[in-house]
Amino acid sequence: MNDPLEEFLASDFSDTTPPNLRQAVLATTTRVLRRRRLARRLAWATALAACFLAGMGTMLLWQTLEPSERQVQRSPANDHLSAKQPEKTATPPTNPEPPLSLVDLEWRAFDSRDNRAALFFEVAKRYLVERQDYDSALRCYSQALDAAPKEELAVRPDDNWLVMALKEARQKGEQ
Repeated sequence: MNDPLEEFLASDFSDTTPPNLRQAVLATTTRVLRRRRLARRLAWATALAACFLAGMGTMLLWQTLEPSERQVQRSPANDHLSAKQPEKTATPPTNPEPPLSLVDLEWRAFDSRDNRAALFFEVAKRYLVERQDYDSALRCYSQALDAAPKEELAVRPDDNWLVMALKEARQKGEQ
């Protein structure tokens, strides 16, 4: 009987383990499991932080874009919403000059003699809608109301909140 497998199976291993082996194996296994759990949690936290930073970067980029560049692409899922609106056709610009800034348009309205009030109303509306620049919108609306005839001081349903407030204040000031 020289078979090594038979010898191995016949041997008694009950008393041959070192006394601290169980504690050493348990301590080593516990350290490995804790390290793996910590690594898994750190990976999740890193992924969440990366998503948060990507969202912040997207919002910063979104704020730097002009409103014309912010238009969302149409998708087939949203076609039912845009069916009620007339579709705009893309036409190439006929004027190669760059569009005028709002300050340039304000100066043009200031220098105008014919339709000064209408130009100031248009510039003020753009200040309010595109830039949320309330001070500039207030200045332009005030100049528009100064240049407008007395009939224009009546509040109309299509006026925005700032124009309504200015018109009401001017009507109270006249009384």
